[in-house]
Amino acid sequence: MGKLLSKNFKNKAEKLFQIYPEKFKDDFGANKSILSQELKLPYSKTIINLMAGYLCRFARVQSEKEEIVVQKFEQPQTPQEAA
Repeated sequence: MGKLLSKNFKNKAEKLFQIYPEKFKDDFGANKSILSQELKLPYSKTIINLMAGYLCRFARVQSEKEEIVVQKFEQPQTPQEAA
């Protein structure tokens, strides 16, 4: 079986996320409406649904990465870790 989403497709979705990070969240319906109504991308309904789903997962992963980084900086070091 082949890949469901090509690398080119993922790159386009990630570039949209970098340009509009405040618009895309981990909500499929909101991402779908942003892609189809606000940005008016010239893609079919199937492609917009796939891109909205990928952006949903991508946004969730990015927010989890940010939480991990914040947790690492907020944890106080014990004397054993400092040595």
